[in-house]
Amino acid sequence: MKQGKFQEAIVLLDESIASYPDWYFPILLKGQANMKLKKFDVALRNFNDALTLEIPTKDIPGVKYSIVQCYMSLKDYNKAIHAIDDLMPLVPASRKFDLLLNRGQSEMQIAKSSEGSGNNKKAQTFYSKAIVSFTEALKAPVGKKNHEIEAAFQKAYAQYKIGNAKGGIQSLEKSIKAFEDVIERNKREERAHKFLIDLSFRVAQSSAKSRQPTRYQETVSYIDRYLSIWPNKPEMMNKKGAALQGAKKYREAVEVFKLVTKLLPKDGTVYFSLGSCQMAAKQFAEAIGSFQKAIANGEKGNHNIYSFIAYCYQEQKQGCYNTDIPLYTNAVKILEQGVKNVSGQGKGKIQGDLQRKKDNLNILEENKSTDNSNHMAAITNVTKLERSIDANRDKLQRNQELYIRQPTEELRLAIEEGKKAIREDEGSMQNELEVLRRYVRESGKCGGQGTFDNYDKMREVIKRHGSGS
Repeated sequence: MKQGKFQEAIVLLDESIASYPDWYFPILLKGQANMKLKKFDVALRNFNDALTLEIPTKDIPGVKYSIVQCYMSLKDYNKAIHAIDDLMPLVPASRKFDLLLNRGQSEMQIAKSSEGSGNNKKAQTFYSKAIVSFTEALKAPVGKKNHEIEAAFQKAYAQYKIGNAKGGIQSLEKSIKAFEDVIERNKREERAHKFLIDLSFRVAQSSAKSRQPTRYQETVSYIDRYLSIWPNKPEMMNKKGAALQGAKKYREAVEVFKLVTKLLPKDGTVYFSLGSCQMAAKQFAEAIGSFQKAIANGEKGNHNIYSFIAYCYQEQKQGCYNTDIPLYTNAVKILEQGVKNVSGQGKGKIQGDLQRKKDNLNILEENKSTDNSNHMAAITNVTKLERSIDANRDKLQRNQELYIRQPTEELRLAIEEGKKAIREDEGSMQNELEVLRRYVRESGKCGGQGTFDNYDKMREVIKRHGSGS
């Protein structure tokens, strides 16, 4: 309906222009009507035609501003910039903000276009020009607060693009300060908060290792400020957990990630992050549970999960076969599951880890078998010595009885030899019993008969000789 009215107006204006070809006013009105119809190229011709006629000085800035708007609508940003520069000296201070904002926005568009076409040098040049325009705009009187915020944000964004290209910590920190300026002007400018937090992460990641925990803690403070305004945002809470992890505050990170899992109960990546922090906090059993939930919620292709679970099993070892063999057995099983679920380079890494865990498990089982054999050998040695001592005592008793009835040198020597043999066997017996006692003490700490085949037999042997375990 409105378009029809504007078209009708243009017909009437054309009649007026035909009647009064040297009068600027109908040409100006025709340009405004064409702008309403979004015929910006036609409107441009109308406004430029109007400027060739005798036009009141007070109306010239308005016509030239319409030309600026047409160029921006046509996305001819270079001409828009030239038009703004041409108009700038003609307007009062109260109008300069809008023009500088438009110039900065035009420079931003040229920068983005250049960046998209791979001309990064030109992009950086125009981002720098945009910063100048927005800086000048913010010095001028501002009509609307939201326009001021937009100028500050665009300035910060241009600084961000420059810092992003350079990549140095100082450039990134300069961008952070620019977004801080936006937040000072409006603490609820969410875009600025998000950019600042992401930049803070990059600064932390780029810092020297000794400085990273402190840098990540700064990121935590930025996120806390965000969450004080927009609480319970899962994405930002997830980032807080990651920042706490970077700050090496693993237990705090665990509590944050637990909250995130309640908000995102089907997000496997969150369970993976939770498990990673629990692992770092040495909460190995809990970490295994979190990693298993990650697998169940879309992360079964993540090769790190299987190695991390295996590591958590390994780190619970206690130096006892009854605990360590089941732990390594579970580690082998989870890695075998990983080999089935993962492809590519990740699979190769799991296979290497699997072989190492199998080797360790074999060593444990071999050592256990060796210990069982050693236990049996000690029991056998004591039993043999018992028999030897009993036999020598019987023989000694017979020789002593014979010697009483008929003493001879041969019997005397036999008696001395018998006593000597008994003493030697008893000495060996004490040594073997001490070995058995040590075996019993060590075995008792690690499951006793539940772990070692001959534990009860060793205790019986020791008990026969008047000593408990």
